[in-house]
Amino acid sequence: MDDSKLMFYKEVLEEEYNKTQMENRSKQKKQMKDAVTEIKNKFNQLLRNNRLADDIEKLPRDDFVIDLETRDNILKDGEK
Repeated sequence: MDDSKLMFYKEVLEEEYNKTQMENRSKQKKQMKDAVTEIKNKFNQLLRNNRLADDIEKLPRDDFVIDLETRDNILKDGEK
């Protein structure tokens, strides 16, 4: 096999590999987005349920904070 045919074959393989990788990344991205959406929906449902609960059963909104570090940074920024 001469070098030009070998280079062509290599380019075809690289293109196929890149195409497959892009498809895989796209699928993974969609799965991750779907998972985040599901978590967001569950979280919003918890907030709704809490809002509709009797006063004695309600939790403070701070009990629903997930990212404590970001919350603290926002509070610090607000104090400036």
